[in-house]
Amino acid sequence: MIRGVTYSRRTALLAVSMAVIATLVGAGRLQLQRSLRRRSQEAEQKAQDLAAQVGSLSGFDAAHLALLRARIQAQRELEGDALTWDRVISRLGARWRPDSLTTAEQGHRWVRRGAFTLVEPTAADWPEIEAAMHDLEVMPGVAIDTLDMAAAPQGSPRALELVRMKVVVRIGRSNSLPSSHD
Repeated sequence: MIRGVTYSRRTALLAVSMAVIATLVGAGRLQLQRSLRRRSQEAEQKAQDLAAQVGSLSGFDAAHLALLRARIQAQRELEGDALTWDRVISRLGARWRPDSLTTAEQGHRWVRRGAFTLVEPTAADWPEIEAAMHDLEVMPGVAIDTLDMAAAPQGSPRALELVRMKVVVRIGRSNSLPSSHD
């Protein structure tokens, strides 16, 4: 005769309790996964609904928005960065003395204005003046506002008495201005 395995009630109760707990934990986990999936789907649907609402509120279609983005990017490319003023000074060199630097906020950008006077100019300096003007004009954010020249009095050994260039640098507000040269 085969004898059955005997267990104590305590062990049997513990085994049944563990099985019930494992089942409850599994069911709770399954419910939590379903809940998270449902919340994720609801959040995704809300995001799509909000995007559709924003799109319907916009007065521009995708082509117009792309054109506006392109214009904004082109404008940003025309602005200099925080080191543009230093590049201007470096390009002009030691013979150009900086005068009257001002910095002001103008809309979404910083605008720096300054004058540079060429020390002891001569007529032979004209090719270098032209080259400097060209180099500055092609720098992003830099424009030459005015170029003032004065001829020396007749009989003077120099043909030029004064050469002053007024420079404007436009720097995007996303750039912070360095404190040097202020």
